[in-house]
Amino acid sequence: MRRSGRIALFAWVLLLAGSLLFVTLRQPAAGPWRVPPEAARRVNPEPDTAPVRAAGRELYREHCKRCHGESGRGDGPDAVRGSVRMPDFTNLERMTEQSDGELFYKITVGRRPMPGYRRRLTESQRWQLVRFLRTLAAAPTQSAEPRP
Repeated sequence: MRRSGRIALFAWVLLLAGSLLFVTLRQPAAGPWRVPPEAARRVNPEPDTAPVRAAGRELYREHCKRCHGESGRGDGPDAVRGSVRMPDFTNLERMTEQSDGELFYKITVGRRPMPGYRRRLTESQRWQLVRFLRTLAAAPTQSAEPRP
């Protein structure tokens, strides 16, 4: 085989391998999102206060709202781009099944199509975000007066 033929074959193989790698990495993760037990047991060091939740709200608006939606229902404008359904943070049952450590781990590590935020947000900011996420699933309060 001539030198130019070998170069062309090598370039074709390299292009094919790169394409396969790209397609593989673009695939969303399937199945349940498993969190290591030691990560799930972590306790949120941020106090559950209005200023901490407000800081988390601002972080949510900046980093999460486009996919997870204004109210956390998973209906943001970018949610339709992915092939994975966005979680509904307003689902009280679903949210109470997850520890703060699990939510923190998922925010930190990410899983396609969601990026990890280990390098984008400080540890404190990620915990603040967890505090805010909990407010989205808060049980509705009963009105003191019955509705007509």
